[in-house]
Amino acid sequence: MSTTTTTRRSPSWAWGLTTAVVAAVVTTLVAAGLRAAGIPLEVDHEEIPILAFGELVLIFGVLGVVLARRVSRRTFLQVTLPLAVLSVVPGLVLGTGIEDKLGIVLTHAVATAIVVPSLVRR
Repeated sequence: MSTTTTTRRSPSWAWGLTTAVVAAVVTTLVAAGLRAAGIPLEVDHEEIPILAFGELVLIFGVLGVVLARRVSRRTFLQVTLPLAVLSVVPGLVLGTGIEDKLGIVLTHAVATAIVVPSLVRR
C-alpha cells in the first residue's frame, strides 16, 4: 500500500517580491501614460499622485505574497479576486469623470493581471 503525500508549493519570497515590484512599475507606467494622454486620474476632484499607484500596488502585492504563502491556491483566488473587484469601488464612486473611472479600473486590472496569476502559478 502506498501513501501519497501532497505538497503545496507556495511562492518564494524572492518570486513574490519581484512580482510585486514588476506590477508596481508597470502600473505606475500605465498611470503615467494615462495622465500623458490627458486623463487626470482624479478622485474627488484631486489628482492621484503617479507614484501612489506603484506604492499601493507594492504594499498590496506584498500582502498578496503573505496570503499566497499561507493558504491554498483555491482560497487565495477566492479571497483576492473579490478584493480586486471591490478595490475599484472607491474610484468608481469618487472618480470625477468616465475617463478617470475607466483609468482607475484599468490600473487595478493591470496590477491584478500581473500579481494574481504569478502568485497562483508559483
